[in-house]
Amino acid sequence: MFPNFFRYFLIVFLLIINFTYSQTEYEFYGALQLNGNQEHSISYKINFKINNGKINGYSVTDITGEHETKNVISGFYDSNTKILQFKEEEILYTKSPISENSFCFVNFKGKVDLGSKNTIIKNNFKGLFKNKQKCIDGLLTLISVEKVEKLVNKVDKKIQRSNKVDNATKEKYSPVKIYDSLKVNYVKANQNVNLFFKGNKVELKIWDVGKEDGDIIDLYQDDKILLKDYTTTKIIKIIPVSLKSNTEFKISAKNLGTIGLNTPKIEVSDGDRKFELMINLNTNESAKITIIKNEP
Repeated sequence: MFPNFFRYFLIVFLLIINFTYSQTEYEFYGALQLNGNQEHSISYKINFKINNGKINGYSVTDITGEHETKNVISGFYDSNTKILQFKEEEILYTKSPISENSFCFVNFKGKVDLGSKNTIIKNNFKGLFKNKQKCIDGLLTLISVEKVEKLVNKVDKKIQRSNKVDNATKEKYSPVKIYDSLKVNYVKANQNVNLFFKGNKVELKIWDVGKEDGDIIDLYQDDKILLKDYTTTKIIKIIPVSLKSNTEFKISAKNLGTIGLNTPKIEVSDGDRKFELMINLNTNESAKITIIKNEP
């Protein structure tokens, strides 16, 4: 009995270990140097999982910038040769006004030891348009999120201990605070975010994620009013939306709440994809969300 039980336990244990290893998640931050020129660098991030050598995840280009774009990435990793290969395939969202066919997608292949504690991803990349024509090449350099956080905390401690920096400046320019803000997808005044969906229906959710402070908004769908003088609360307002073609939503701030800017949180999802956006507006300012309906 005991030998059989032990063998069963060992098999289950090995399966768990194998599944955990095959589903390991990785995240790296860094930059793309266009044509290898450091003066023409764009912030870049990748997040992916490896399942039996296959890579699936996403990239974010120009983080918090005017052209911030999130793409699907896929590829392969050979743990024996340490060869990492991935390519950007599809736009998930973009804040850029550039048309989809004008985007330059990153294609990367290089030797990377993902098992190292000091993993650095560094090699040349090729840029290709959607039609596979060449656009712009360059150098990709990334370090692990763990190393980024370690460096951020180290710098932050030095700043907080400094007697040459006043407390207000320490709070405003805290590296930890700035780094944490990169994890939130902010939408500013006059900015438009294009979200790409393949289905015929999406669900729009609106609420106040922080302390309720009386933020009032107007919400338009294709210039038609959906919500008039609506006060956001912790209760989530759900709006089902049918997609026949591209749809534009405009959020207009009617006031400032008692705590800073007008900051409704908006989530758009279709059961497959989900995007969370934090709107940051002053009184009478507006921002837009455009849902692009792609054919399956």
